[in-house]
Amino acid sequence: MPLREFPLWEKMWQKRRLLTLDLELTARCNLNCRIATSIGRPETAPRGARSSRASHSRDRPRGGGTRGPVVLLTGGEPLLRKDFLDIYLDLKRLGLLVSVFTNATLVSDEHVRVFKRYLRATWR
Repeated sequence: MPLREFPLWEKMWQKRRLLTLDLELTARCNLNCRIATSIGRPETAPRGARSSRASHSRDRPRGGGTRGPVVLLTGGEPLLRKDFLDIYLDLKRLGLLVSVFTNATLVSDEHVRVFKRYLRATWR
């Protein structure tokens, strides 16, 4: 069955609400893995755009229900961004559900504290 024939597709089309958003924060990776080297040499990959602080309510993505869309932060390795936690916290302050796709080799104690804090807040 074609996607456009599913009832959910029509419902979403009518409401035009954003359900998910994938943000590639950087193409750089800290590992010399096969996938990163097939895309391009990690050390020559683009460094990524500067942080775009979305702190105004008019910048808030509109999603279904009481929460906004689910945002996936990905890369390369998103934790290579020096402003990663700023970006993550800005999105969380907007009330968004945020997932991080990481190889976890750069997870620090500070990352763990922040993730735990917002995991508890999300699942209460």
